[in-house]
Amino acid sequence: MDKLAALSKLDLNLVIAFLAIHREENLTRAAKVLGVGQPAMSATLNRLRGLFDEPLFIRINKGMRPTEGGDKLAATLAPMVESLTDALLQQITRKAHTVDHSSDHSFTKQS
Repeated sequence: MDKLAALSKLDLNLVIAFLAIHREENLTRAAKVLGVGQPAMSATLNRLRGLFDEPLFIRINKGMRPTEGGDKLAATLAPMVESLTDALLQQITRKAHTVDHSSDHSFTKQS
């Protein structure tokens, strides 16, 4: 299978959710950080577990602890997502600075 075709089966939001769970070590807090409900985050974790055929996290007293496989995945994905985020934000910033504002309407009071 072509790499792009394989990648198309992975929703980037799943990766972001995985990294939030890994960082917060708590499903409810990770859901709050991403602005989704806890049931949605739980469903996302189940999708991730199926996708990677790995539990990724185990439930502990007050949250979730990553498995060895979860830690390895986070170590691989985190720098990639950081690079992607930096590149996208750089493009957005560059685009915002090159926008022509000459036709903008002023909202200041004219005398």
